[in-house]
Amino acid sequence: MTKILLESTARKTARGNKWCSFRASRRVNSSVVHIFTDGSSTGWYGAVVLIDGVKVRRASAWEEAGPMRNVAAELRALVLGLQFAPRGRECVVVFDYLGVGAWMVGAWNMKNPGVREIIGRAREVIRTRQLTCSYVHHGGHQTDDSDYTYWNGVADALCNPDRERLGEPGFYDDE
Repeated sequence: MTKILLESTARKTARGNKWCSFRASRRVNSSVVHIFTDGSSTGWYGAVVLIDGVKVRRASAWEEAGPMRNVAAELRALVLGLQFAPRGRECVVVFDYLGVGAWMVGAWNMKNPGVREIIGRAREVIRTRQLTCSYVHHGGHQTDDSDYTYWNGVADALCNPDRERLGEPGFYDDE
């Protein structure tokens, strides 16, 4: 029997992959930390860390897009979000690019050295911050009224290079 390693809110994605199960709930569980990540082909990436369903930390950053373009930004967003998660906590990482979770759980081969390097950084952050992570794929730009869609939209907005609306890259603690 194949062990289920990550979940997806998309039935088609879950049905098409032995290592992925369907997740019906798109709601935030207030007893765990949720990390919502997103990246763009412009090199911008962002993460939203929702702590116990209340406290929000937002972070955005930019790096040269390079040959991996959007993939690198998606993976860098993962590292960024993990860095702002409280030490020693259980985390649900929610992302809209399936590769984020597939590489983290070893379901996809890491042929690209850049992918190996960024995934290695993410795993090191998890180890040093003593995090326990589960992974949920939730397709971007959805229109339902779920928590996952709302927070994915916030993470997506952090990738928008419109500095007047977003502010400078960095860390924001909404209290």
